[in-house]
Amino acid sequence: MTRFLRVLAALLAILATGWTQAPDPNAALERGLRAFRQREFDTALEVWLDGLDAAENQGATKLAGSLHGNLGVVYGILGDRNKAIEHFEAALKIARESGDRAGLKNRLNNVAGLYLRMGSPEKALERLREGLPLAREAGDHNLECHILANMGKAHLALQQDREAEKALRAGLAVAAENNLTELKIHILSNLGVAYTAMGNYPQALSHFRMAITTELKQPKSKKMAALLIRDYNRLGVLARDMGDPQAAVTFHRSALEKARAAGVIEKIPASEQLLKLAQSEAGGGPEAMQRLQIAGLKRMLTRLRNHDLDTVAAQVEKELRDLESAAGGSVEQAAGPKLDLEKELTGAKTKIEVVARLEKLVETDPKNPTLLYELGKNYEEIAAEALASMRKDSADSTYYLAAAGEDHLSREEYDAALPLLKQAAEKEPVIRGVWEALAEAYDHTGRRDQVLPALEAERKLGQPDCGAKTAECEFLAGRPLEALVVAENGCAEDRYWRFRAAGMLSEQAFSRLVDLPRAPEHYALKAELERRAGRTRDALEYWKEALRLEPDNRRWKRELAASYCDNQDWVAARPIVEELLERTPDSSTLNYLEGEILWALERLEEAIPFLTKSLELDPGNRKADAMLARTYVRLGQLKQAIPHLERALPLDKDGSLHYQLARAYRVTGRREGVSELLAKHRELRQAAAAAQREAGH
Repeated sequence: MTRFLRVLAALLAILATGWTQAPDPNAALERGLRAFRQREFDTALEVWLDGLDAAENQGATKLAGSLHGNLGVVYGILGDRNKAIEHFEAALKIARESGDRAGLKNRLNNVAGLYLRMGSPEKALERLREGLPLAREAGDHNLECHILANMGKAHLALQQDREAEKALRAGLAVAAENNLTELKIHILSNLGVAYTAMGNYPQALSHFRMAITTELKQPKSKKMAALLIRDYNRLGVLARDMGDPQAAVTFHRSALEKARAAGVIEKIPASEQLLKLAQSEAGGGPEAMQRLQIAGLKRMLTRLRNHDLDTVAAQVEKELRDLESAAGGSVEQAAGPKLDLEKELTGAKTKIEVVARLEKLVETDPKNPTLLYELGKNYEEIAAEALASMRKDSADSTYYLAAAGEDHLSREEYDAALPLLKQAAEKEPVIRGVWEALAEAYDHTGRRDQVLPALEAERKLGQPDCGAKTAECEFLAGRPLEALVVAENGCAEDRYWRFRAAGMLSEQAFSRLVDLPRAPEHYALKAELERRAGRTRDALEYWKEALRLEPDNRRWKRELAASYCDNQDWVAARPIVEELLERTPDSSTLNYLEGEILWALERLEEAIPFLTKSLELDPGNRKADAMLARTYVRLGQLKQAIPHLERALPLDKDGSLHYQLARAYRVTGRREGVSELLAKHRELRQAAAAAQREAGH
């Protein structure tokens, strides 16, 4: 009887586990490596995650460390840097506890590189300082040089230029002694960056040129071409910094030509942008060139003094005095009377009144970039308000679907626009403008056989019966401003035409602004358009240009900080955000940015009050919910993370929030909904991976 019960218990155990066996973690490690070598990164990820679970369940600690390290690498390749950091840190902890010094030294440099790319140079330096003696102890000169190069980058990010110079010089010596040519090129270029920041322009020029000379001697390859393009562009930026935009044009043109010839497509947009900026400055007359040269010498002098380079500073100061004397006081020109826009708009109670006043001001001063920029921004805000009110009150209406689709079109998000516009056209095919918008979406998503039928459907709609004064009739009659007034407090249909009218008027104002000669507002508009289209690096350069011409504009400073965050340059963003927070502590946007920056710099507890305040000021800020959720997850406070994860799920594009919520439910004892969340996690992750592969083609 006892034997029977034992057999029965064994059978029940088998049934309870579904006749499955736990995977072999060693076999999973090997299978994942094969998939990884074949660049099947999603497969490697799945296999290694299963292997890690098995290794942890079996107590195979060292094997778990290897799997954590591999997962860190593959998550880094797939672009999920936060997951990569989590796995690398787990691998480091295991290596330290087990005394695995060989594994530790390589993982320290890997995780430091990720911290650098995430804008956390302090964290990177901690890992690099730990890894440097291990690399030297092992006689691994390649790793030693990598670590010193990364230390130089980290110090540069922290604006510790003298420390960067020391680390890079030490790395250059190791690279030269061991014939590490590619590392030597990187170090020479970064020394150029360090010397530029210090104001030592002759040394900067020398090191950039040495990097380029070394690159030109190497066998031709796409990778070497990318380095050459980078250094031509860095030389161009230095030339502009020195006040010599004509030289900058030469360098940036060389970079662009090389990018096109070598097929380094990802470098073309930035090179084009830098060339345009240099050309716009080089187009001025002799006095403009003189002003740029004087400004460049002043920048150089300030940097030299800040770094106690007194000998070079004395020479530059003399050159500056001579140039200013030669200018004879003609460099500075008197500024005209500045428009007091705040005073002009005092008393306007609604957006309609604001734009009406701005329209009158533009009539009297049609080439004023400030007026055109403000006019366009106010129309843009009216369109956004109309869309938001429709989303709130009429999210299931055809008019909202049409407006949301057209909003995605304006942001060049064609794949997102297409299903919304198709749904709107199918539900109510008589809304004028929808078929035309659908044709544009078809054209940009490669469905060109459907463009003409959509345009034909639009043509067949004809003109509306305008017996009564409606927003649609005012808009189609070419009176969009009147359409705004008619639709101010209307139904979903009226608000749709208000959205269309405001969007058209905004576009008209911005088009007139773009046609004007170079002005700060011109660059601000371009920055917004580039950011909206997802070209964050180009947007950053435009914001810098706008603020260079109008340095006290607080709104643009906030946008510059946000742009730095878009590019994960947290060190550059933080002082700007903190300066603005001192003036406007109740800004939801600034509190969110400060929280995001602190989170990225691994100061998680400090981030919570700022993110919480951002949510208090704007309860609908789902980005703040997502950031708070991730903060609580990283701190292991899963119960506190749950409500924020639940609210942030609509933002989840890669499945990570669904996965974290499923995990939080399980840890806190809740089983309901876990399987559905995990299924959605897999679906989103696979879709994100497919989109990334498609973008790579």
